[in-house]
Amino acid sequence: MGVITQRLAEKFFAGERPLGKSFKIGGEDSPSPWVKIVGIVGNIRYEPWDRDEAPYLYLPYRQTPQRLASLVLRTQGNATTFASAARSKIASVDADQPVFEVESLQTVISNKLLGLSYVAVMLAAVGLIALVLASIGVYGVMAYSVAERTHEIGVRVALGAQQREVLGLVLKRGIVMTAIGLVIGLPLSLGLAQLLADLLYGVSSVDVATFGGVTLLMCAITLLACYVPARRAARVDPLVALRYE
Repeated sequence: MGVITQRLAEKFFAGERPLGKSFKIGGEDSPSPWVKIVGIVGNIRYEPWDRDEAPYLYLPYRQTPQRLASLVLRTQGNATTFASAARSKIASVDADQPVFEVESLQTVISNKLLGLSYVAVMLAAVGLIALVLASIGVYGVMAYSVAERTHEIGVRVALGAQQREVLGLVLKRGIVMTAIGLVIGLPLSLGLAQLLADLLYGVSSVDVATFGGVTLLMCAITLLACYVPARRAARVDPLVALRYE
């Protein structure tokens, strides 16, 4: 007897009622015993990095005994406090039965995801470094651009341009540069995300929240990087700017 998942039923018994049918693992010539289907359960992802639910078959323990087995207990409160009680109950049934690796389900899941967590932290650190370098680059470009236009800004101020007008002039240039970068960068990012789709877990390769959040963050950081040179340009002394070479 065995219980199969919905995915296995769809794969091997499409359009049929699998309950009561029999099959064997490995084909008709396999030495495996015939298994009669007595139930269907929902799909699962056995490994944390599985993108799709795989077909699974559940067999009774007495029908397929294993050298090692896991016992799952549902408790209320801190699960680790029940370890001693569980050991005592098992010892009362079989004193020679070893009990080891007593862990909470949360600990088991965390250990499974440990490798993925390290990779995620490393990628986040690399992304943060890239963001800082991009911000420094934007600030450097804007500062150089303002320095090159110091004489022009001095003439504008001498002719009556207000600080807010100079500030808007420099910020407008930064906004244009940001828009050009987004127009070029977003399609490239979407294309690269499609190439890396098989490496992503728990998020779509075209996740709107991710792309939208990163875009807004980059815009905010870019404008902030443009504001300091723009503020400096708005406060330039016309006499100094007119003598600037």
